[in-house]
Amino acid sequence: MRDTDERLRTSVAGYVQKHDDDVFDEISAEDWIRADVESWEIVSPSRRAELIAEGVRMVHAAVEVDRVTDYDLSRIGAQKLGKFLVDVADLQRDADALDSRSRDLLHTYAGHLVDAAQGSLVKEEYLRGYVSGEVAGWPDVEVLPTGDRYWLEAWLMKMIEAEYKRVRRKQGHP
Repeated sequence: MRDTDERLRTSVAGYVQKHDDDVFDEISAEDWIRADVESWEIVSPSRRAELIAEGVRMVHAAVEVDRVTDYDLSRIGAQKLGKFLVDVADLQRDADALDSRSRDLLHTYAGHLVDAAQGSLVKEEYLRGYVSGEVAGWPDVEVLPTGDRYWLEAWLMKMIEAEYKRVRRKQGHP
């Protein structure tokens, strides 16, 4: 029993990982789990049906957790951005004037933008490399059009400049 439970968890984890990576869309959770379970010689045919149903339930539960987590991350990112922009009126005005595509990018990557801007203790001569490296490491950025990636880099540069100014003001430097 313990061996089949562990194998089922491994099968579910494999499906969820592959599904998250969008390696394939045509294989359903049930087909994936069924293919694994049917290869286990130690499992009786009646037990296989139970394991397949349990595996599918586990996949659906894992996918739901991912969806909720993505929503929460988006909400947290929006809150971080709002707090960041409170101190930067000109950047807030720029954000308010964005077109819909730019606004979508800002909303999608808000948390990453704020974290990168606030964590950018980089000498100015290395800033371009830092910015492009940060943006390149964010989720799903590699599938964005080049123009969108450049927009994210430019916006992050604006946020970093605003953060540098805020820190200088806080330290009493003009």
